[in-house]
Amino acid sequence: MAVSKRIFLLSPLPGTSDPGTGSCDDDEMEGSTKSPSCGPLAIAVLLFGVFIANADESFVMATYGAIASEFRRLSDGSWLMTGYTLGYCVSLPLYGRMGDLHDRKKLLLTTYFLFGLGCMISGTALSLWQTVLGRITAGVGGSGIAALISVIITDMVPLREVNVWRSYINVTAIVGRSCGGPIGGFLADTIGWRWSFLGQAPVALVCLLLAAWLLPSLSISKLRPLSDDDQSATIWHRFDILGTITFALSTTAFLLVLQLGGQKLPWGHPIVIVLAVVCFVLGVTFIATEWRAKAPLIPLSLLKSNGVGIFCGIQILVFISRWATLSSVPLYFIRTQDAENAVAAAYIVPTSIGNAMGAVIAGQIIKRTLRYKTLSIFSLALNILTYLLIALRWRHGTNVWEALYVFPWGLSHGMLVSTQFIGLSASAPRSRLATSISVFYLGQQLGIILGIVAAAVLLQIELYETLMQRLANYPNKEWIIENVLQDSRFASVLTDGIRSIVRSSYLYSFQFIPILSTCICVLLLPIMVILPERSLLQ
Repeated sequence: MAVSKRIFLLSPLPGTSDPGTGSCDDDEMEGSTKSPSCGPLAIAVLLFGVFIANADESFVMATYGAIASEFRRLSDGSWLMTGYTLGYCVSLPLYGRMGDLHDRKKLLLTTYFLFGLGCMISGTALSLWQTVLGRITAGVGGSGIAALISVIITDMVPLREVNVWRSYINVTAIVGRSCGGPIGGFLADTIGWRWSFLGQAPVALVCLLLAAWLLPSLSISKLRPLSDDDQSATIWHRFDILGTITFALSTTAFLLVLQLGGQKLPWGHPIVIVLAVVCFVLGVTFIATEWRAKAPLIPLSLLKSNGVGIFCGIQILVFISRWATLSSVPLYFIRTQDAENAVAAAYIVPTSIGNAMGAVIAGQIIKRTLRYKTLSIFSLALNILTYLLIALRWRHGTNVWEALYVFPWGLSHGMLVSTQFIGLSASAPRSRLATSISVFYLGQQLGIILGIVAAAVLLQIELYETLMQRLANYPNKEWIIENVLQDSRFASVLTDGIRSIVRSSYLYSFQFIPILSTCICVLLLPIMVILPERSLLQ
């Protein structure tokens, strides 16, 4: 989840650059209130906050299989990633509104507290679902850290240095995602995953204390007087509370349908049917609420403007395809090579590096050509090619060199998201650019949630059916299959013959995940071809 572009979620203070354009009128700068400033130590503390938030995400992605296996709930392990993203997704739009109405420094301190609290809950959890609760809490804090730090740095540094510091934020986020998996995997192998969570809590506390000490007050009422509407509005008018609640509940109900249906319960089971009905009713309620809300969570009217809704929908599908495969990569090497957690996590580092390089390359190409559509289509085609390579070449096992297919995959994804971001920025109305981009990133979060769950459900179903066929002549096949599905390392205690069957069954089942990702990208190709290209000369 790139952090650098999330500065658009909050409006800049007077005297800072418009995040939609990266520039500001000289006349406006002279007449505006001077933005607060602080020393490099305070900015370093903020960047470290970006680092820990991103490192935490990749750590859990690399170790969720080991965590869930300890609770004998591997089939539910995807909730460890989904829970964080759910909390992130629901709270992300709210920080934009709160940051425009309240002291951003106090909000940032609150997010550090929530992040640390979530890590404490996960580290001391006695069950998988307590761990998931901690991940949801950490997600609420992590989304605020990502959004608010980007805006605060933009507020504090000189206007001419804003773009430089944006690049620092992006690099810090990438380093965090690249280091989090291997470091977290190493700690999980040595001191245990619980201490990996618990160790983050005091780090978050230190960041909170240093930020409270070093950062200046960022009171919005002092730097930019609130409008009469904002001063007189009640909390119900300032925030779309009903929309937030119905969105969170409908998303949760939908995830429960995916997790239970066809895996733990038949699709026709009363519980699955009731959850599906609840999801539908809440979804309709959410849409109706958004039509009437004064400050909607997702402005539906905006989605019909100049293809903004299409760009956001594309993000949902792009991130479903990416995270369906990405969340399965560490577990693939654990299942097939009995790799240690740190080693399995290291296999996702090349895709993070490729992602960063792709974003930089796309930015330079667009800067020189002022075109983005052709590059967007090329990036999607390269994405399809890498998914096909993974599906075809990893189905019988892989080596170190073929494991590097994830690098061009990350490269193409970085270029694709960057070009789509530019397309959205060129298409959205200038007056509603910040809102458009917040919905753009909300679509990414929804895609992450759905991709993780879809991959977990698909893999569990395929692996179960394949093992049932290949272990048909074994008298204790039900016991073996149950333990294989609930413990990623259970195969290591089986005899060589059965272990070979389990490994080959997993390899056969895994191929359907990159195939799913390929199909999604193929469906997107004609949409991108038809979507008109907007002029960047504005």
